[in-house]
Amino acid sequence: MSRDPELVDSIQAAAFLDVTKERFYNIGVQPVAKSGRKNLYCPRQLREKALELAQRRAPEPVVSKEKLAEARQRYEIDRARKVKAEADGLELVNALKKEQVAPFSFLSHVLATIAAQLSAGLDAIPVRLVRETGLKTADAEPIKEVLAAVGNEVSNLVDETWVAERLTEYREEYGDEWI
Repeated sequence: MSRDPELVDSIQAAAFLDVTKERFYNIGVQPVAKSGRKNLYCPRQLREKALELAQRRAPEPVVSKEKLAEARQRYEIDRARKVKAEADGLELVNALKKEQVAPFSFLSHVLATIAAQLSAGLDAIPVRLVRETGLKTADAEPIKEVLAAVGNEVSNLVDETWVAERLTEYREEYGDEWI
């Protein structure tokens, strides 16, 4: 112990700063007096050094309540969007399993198949007319031209942009209630 009641030795100073004795010598506190071989330190300097050490150890500055509330609100909104998207996805999967809806690519394939079969059937009409009714080939030409035009219109159904345009028109007319 020190003679002067206001001064403390290095062991007491290290305990006050909550550091080891070796660490205490490295943090830069200068003794104010010596008593024999012991260095003596001023408590006021130790308090200042303790504050300095506490500031170094302190975490990042605390975020304001407004910013924290804003971040929480954004998190909740994003979480709600995610939950809604997951629920919508599950709903769509269930509707697909119950065969209440079909993928766009499948519907395009079905329309393409129907268009091909219809076009083949239309092409066969003039040939059958010539064979079965005895109609002359020259008389069947205007019928072939009309049926070729109709076949071209039917083949346009295969075009995905045409299907997408019809879907847009349908939505505009009936809204989202059709789903």
